[in-house]
Amino acid sequence: MLILERNGAIGRIDSFLMSCRVLGRGLERAMVAYCLDVMGSTWDIDTWHAEYIPTRKNVQVADFWSVNGFVQEAEHEGRRTYVRDARASGGEIPSYLCVKED
Repeated sequence: MLILERNGAIGRIDSFLMSCRVLGRGLERAMVAYCLDVMGSTWDIDTWHAEYIPTRKNVQVADFWSVNGFVQEAEHEGRRTYVRDARASGGEIPSYLCVKED
């Protein structure tokens, strides 16, 4: 599940939840790349913002935003904030996955 918010031309990723059973198979990259592309165009987003809040259970995705085209802006007490130009190339959909719309 990807929960997004918009404030003018700024989009913010509120939450990204995915089962640990699928992490590392590329589906997480595909989902973020596709959703940010579609919603960025629909909402006319210039910049996406994301945050990593460390917990005992999410250590395995500590570098997720940086791997997916985001640049770290700040860090405070382990919490990291990231930003990405919506028009810049971000995470890509792996070639072995296909996104289909119904």
